[in-house]
Amino acid sequence: MKKTLFTLALLAGLGSAAQAQRNYYGSPAFGGLKAGGSFSNLDGNSVSGYRGIYGFHLGAVVNVALNKTFSLQPELLYSQKGGKVTIYTGEVATNRYHYLDLPVALRGQLSNFFAEVGPQLSMLLAARETLGGNATKITSDYALLDLGYVLGVGYQPQTGLGAGLRFNAPFASSAKAIETPSGNAKYKDDIKHSVVQVYVSYMLKNTR
Repeated sequence: MKKTLFTLALLAGLGSAAQAQRNYYGSPAFGGLKAGGSFSNLDGNSVSGYRGIYGFHLGAVVNVALNKTFSLQPELLYSQKGGKVTIYTGEVATNRYHYLDLPVALRGQLSNFFAEVGPQLSMLLAARETLGGNATKITSDYALLDLGYVLGVGYQPQTGLGAGLRFNAPFASSAKAIETPSGNAKYKDDIKHSVVQVYVSYMLKNTR
């Protein structure tokens, strides 16, 4: 009888452990929303004297656990970027860019605190330069796609409210390559976005 009870208890324990293992390593996915403010500027050898401007970003996220410490978090975000500069007339020219960002961050988590790093693909939706109240489209001067990276830290429980701080930038210039006046070569200006984002997030319950 004791042996039978012990066997049943052992089987129950193994079953519970296996279920917990399956639940955890079965990549439970948590979806949510995030939104916040951005402070961006233009860097690179082809720009000088630019100052940062404020904008915002918002979108949807999914967090997929890899193990007890690491997870992948793909996101789809609308994001404003740009910078401003005072020209020789004393007027301020503001360049504002509208992007659709797709970062995929690898997160390392300790309790509810995390650090993250990963690639980001950005698609340019529109770009305008505003000077003296007049806006000029400059979308055609820039590449449609940017490949860059994200770095960040923050606090996020599996469900509920969280907050974070993130930096992102492209690996290469965002300007489009153009032909030289002679037409026998191409070059591009060195213009890169640098963006600091502060945000709040809200994760919904397990989507499984």
